[in-house]
Amino acid sequence: MDPIVNRVANSGLITLDLQSIVDDTPFVQMDLSSVLWQGLVLREKDLKDFLQQWDSSQHPSGVIWIDLPEDVIVPQWTYLLIQSKISSANIFVTKGPLLNAQQEFLRHWIQSMSEAQYKDQRVVIKGCTDERVSAEIQMQLVAKLLPWVKSLMYGEPCSTVPLFKRS
Repeated sequence: MDPIVNRVANSGLITLDLQSIVDDTPFVQMDLSSVLWQGLVLREKDLKDFLQQWDSSQHPSGVIWIDLPEDVIVPQWTYLLIQSKISSANIFVTKGPLLNAQQEFLRHWIQSMSEAQYKDQRVVIKGCTDERVSAEIQMQLVAKLLPWVKSLMYGEPCSTVPLFKRS
């Protein structure tokens, strides 16, 4: 009897699973509710004191997201100050609800992709994802990959929809 061969594993396909990228990335909420003056206003001194005490060693990589209620008065410079104080090559900082942060991180991840890994490769964009991986984000991924890849597919490696093939 012939041995069973996993043709998908031996196919050389690169599967891009954006959902697993989000799942494997730590997301930490920066809770600023304790520094709001009377629960309504964010003041510069209070924010600076908070940021001075923020222990960035507890969050060496991943995503820091800031989500404040819409009725809170937040000066425009707030997010810029936070970015300048906790910025590093391994931390992505964004604002808004968690879903927003996850989607912004994916956009950032796609933009930072390098050609080397995908040049002339056969790539499958994994299907069956949740709301974090929107159609717009998948479209951005396709636009990023098209100049590089040999072929591009969507779905599961055993059952794909061809999107593009370089002649």
